[in-house]
Amino acid sequence: MLFTYYFLLQSCEELVLCLSVGDFADFTAQLEGLASIYQLNAEKKVKCKAFSALQSLEADLGTLATLQSFIKEPFNLVHKSPVGILEKRRGGMFF
Repeated sequence: MLFTYYFLLQSCEELVLCLSVGDFADFTAQLEGLASIYQLNAEKKVKCKAFSALQSLEADLGTLATLQSFIKEPFNLVHKSPVGILEKRRGGMFF
């Protein structure tokens, strides 16, 4: 059975900016960060499903964080909200 996968190309503003200004050290660090997230020892079909699941999880967490934007106090964000304090991923860098 032959499986064909079609991926939509996605632009990452952070990576494009690194290349535009010639900051290859940051570009390399971000690529290594992204590679470490998606590194699975599995067949191609499983890797594709895992990548899709991670994208969906990231989008869902972002939506939840937006819905709790009315909570202003850090204590309440950490202890009484579904997501806590969520920092959006910046390319392949995680803080």
